Amino acid sequence: MKVSLLILAYNEESYIEEVVNKYKNYFESLIIVNDFSTDKTGSILDDLTIKNDNIVLINNKKNVGPGKSMFNGVEYFLKSEGDYLIKIDGDDQFLEKDVVFLLDKIKKEHFDFIKCDRFWIDGIVGKIPNIRYFGNAFASFLIKFTTGNWLINDPLNGLFVFSKYSLEIIQLPKLFYRYGYPFFIITEIAKNSIVNEIKIGQYKNR
Repeated sequence: MKVSLLILAYNEESYIEEVVNKYKNYFESLIIVNDFSTDKTGSILDDLTIKNDNIVLINNKKNVGPGKSMFNGVEYFLKSEGDYLIKIDGDDQFLEKDVVFLLDKIKKEHFDFIKCDRFWIDGIVGKIPNIRYFGNAFASFLIKFTTGNWLINDPLNGLFVFSKYSLEIIQLPKLFYRYGYPFFIITEIAKNSIVNEIKIGQYKNR
């Protein structure tokens, strides 16, 4: 089983090298999408790509947003020999132990899709701005109402696991190129699970 890691990067000069070095030995390949960064992110990634032969660097020709950037990476993954894709962000907001747990989880249980949930007692480390908290709470209500699944939570969380099969059924509309793409992905997967055999899980991350 081949598992790739997709990393989205936009102006992450303070974090991106640490993130890459943290995960490069866990995965067969790292697919990194640089969304036309204006800081030193690009040069740092160029250097890391030269030093590590398992890194695939995709440089967007203009800033297109995280949703479109993710699917630029997905397009490459779908043409590769990879079986599973874990997606993270380049700002090092996710804990290494959570990402590694998900890697082990799919190797043992072969989920098609795992979304993550930070909205539990110990899920938020530090303070989250009120506007983001209430925005995510409202989005959580909408996703429950839209899908009819009242166990789904935290639909704006950017930590995902995908099988290649699950990614082949998602077509991202332009409306979600910049904002709300995690919400759309979850809705689309839930809708398709009604008519397709898709093994879905939710994991509590921090």
